[in-house]
Amino acid sequence: MAVMDPQAQIDVLTEWMRQHKIYVHPNLVVKPHDQYPGFGVYASENEERQIDEHTTILKVPKSAILCPVTSGIANLLEEAEIDGMLGVAVVYLYEKSLGEKSPWWGYLQILPESEDSPKLWPGDQKEWLKGTEVEEVGGLDDSDVKEHYNDVLLPFFKENQEVFPTASLKTDFSYDAFAKAMSVVASRAFEIDQYRQLALVPFADIFNHGAEEHVHFETNDDVCMVCGEFGYCEHMAAEDEEEEEGAEEESRKRRVSDASSCPSLSGAPEEPLRQEPDDADNEDLYKDDFDANDDTCDMTIVRKTSPGEEIFNTYGPLGNDVLLARYGFAIKDNEADSVSIAREMLATEGSRKKWWLANAHAVCKTLGLLEDDEEGHGGCGSDCECGDEHDDCGSDCDDEHDHDHEREREHGHDHGSHDHDDEEDEESADEEIGGKEDGEGWEDEDDEEHDDEEEEEDEEEIDPEEFAQDCLTIDYPSAPSSPLLVLLLIYSIPASFFELGLSDPQGALVQLGELLEIISEIGAGELAVLEVASEKPKLKIITEAFENLETAVRKRYERYADAKITSAEYEVIINELPKEETRKRNALTVVANEKKILEGTLESVDRLLALLRKATEKKTQKKPADLAAELTANTKFHKNNQKVPPYPGK
Repeated sequence: MAVMDPQAQIDVLTEWMRQHKIYVHPNLVVKPHDQYPGFGVYASENEERQIDEHTTILKVPKSAILCPVTSGIANLLEEAEIDGMLGVAVVYLYEKSLGEKSPWWGYLQILPESEDSPKLWPGDQKEWLKGTEVEEVGGLDDSDVKEHYNDVLLPFFKENQEVFPTASLKTDFSYDAFAKAMSVVASRAFEIDQYRQLALVPFADIFNHGAEEHVHFETNDDVCMVCGEFGYCEHMAAEDEEEEEGAEEESRKRRVSDASSCPSLSGAPEEPLRQEPDDADNEDLYKDDFDANDDTCDMTIVRKTSPGEEIFNTYGPLGNDVLLARYGFAIKDNEADSVSIAREMLATEGSRKKWWLANAHAVCKTLGLLEDDEEGHGGCGSDCECGDEHDDCGSDCDDEHDHDHEREREHGHDHGSHDHDDEEDEESADEEIGGKEDGEGWEDEDDEEHDDEEEEEDEEEIDPEEFAQDCLTIDYPSAPSSPLLVLLLIYSIPASFFELGLSDPQGALVQLGELLEIISEIGAGELAVLEVASEKPKLKIITEAFENLETAVRKRYERYADAKITSAEYEVIINELPKEETRKRNALTVVANEKKILEGTLESVDRLLALLRKATEKKTQKKPADLAAELTANTKFHKNNQKVPPYPGK
């Protein structure tokens, strides 16, 4: 495909959309982006031509979207059972190979050859991201892409040589072409409906990501599973007829059964239970509410535009690990960023680690830390700021690809947190806790009375051990997640606490909740430290918890392969990079943001530990008021002015 001038590409796309009856609001402007490769959608410079909320600015007929069922090789894909993101990548490759003969050429010609996915970077450039969350989520590993190509697509191509000639396997359908195709479709695919599933939606994918979006993607997903028709179709009519016949037969059997058991009714003439409309009436009933114009993919304004500003969609509250791995860019000071210290926290083998892996979700749920859990945000703790599911689903919509909230952590290295059970009768504790690794133990007994269906759904959706690892994060700008604080306390409490947990779960949870509230308020710079200043056992537990946190964070910081360059030094380097070095800029932005989170945490922990140690001295020279002032002025974890909620019912 020949490279055209950007304006020529826009003109070709505009004409193609006109031919395919795609509506675009006249006050939108598409032009090359002034900071990044590719294009952007902008509001008019004219003050009087701004677009108000609730205005539909784009309507794309579903016949114009590109997906496995709309492509010219739909039958081949169906026979091979290739669908999802993999199917979208194949049809993208196929239609692209046709050049101007493809019905989608006018759209495809404006797409990039590839997105800048780190999986496609050379090895020396991947080194920039060693030790980052991008590496943790598998963003540098292309083995899954190679596996899909070699095990699924290559046999498929060879079995259909009339469509995919052997010679083309070295060009249009090579591994390199497929890897690039995956990077494009994974960053652009939208979830459409039950029939089409994932698809490329022309023009909708030109809107770039912004934390505060202007537009929202909308479509009707309740369509026929056989033909994709929105509204009432012949397949639905046939299905309804079968259901009605089945219901009528079942009703007849019940009436015969009831009549035979009641002699006074035996042999009485049967009356129909209700008068059924004929098929024509039934079809008209559904068609009354059907509007063919609704079978489109729409973009609607949710925030009024300003003259000349770029109009953004949002891909959701995603950290830079996912943004770079899937979409090829990173954002400075990304508020959705977090750094996992699961590897460090779970490195030491011991009974408390085993107990945590089995019971973390149940305990956090009982402590009221999972308000968002029922909506599918199972790994964020109470401070999760995840919004609704975004429409732009990207690669996580395919089971064959990395899910953006699934972190495949490595465990078991030689640096871990201090575990009292390794010192205090570990064998006894293991014996007592060993039978509780199935999620029983410290759960509030009242919770066992919850609806069985709800519990079954939770078990299906959440893997307890996966949750126990994924929730151990430090979130932007420098706040340990609530589950992480719980684990820090678990590691720091005396062994006797476990005995209490086994014999009196309710009492243990109350005490754990109180400790969590105290440690959270201390971290937030509250005066709670003064209320427990005379309670040395509690201060000792909390002090040790923060010491464990400091150790884990320092070990996490050492994983970066960059000679301990600080975040401030990275910002200087980034500012001096030439504009064209976007790949390095994005990589260093990821590292700088993560290091800033860890550095801020260490700074707060170091100051806090100094104050806590002073508070535990037998002869402290500090007056309570002085200690409070020093604590409030110098020490707190930053969490966007949010606090962990108090223990429920306290």
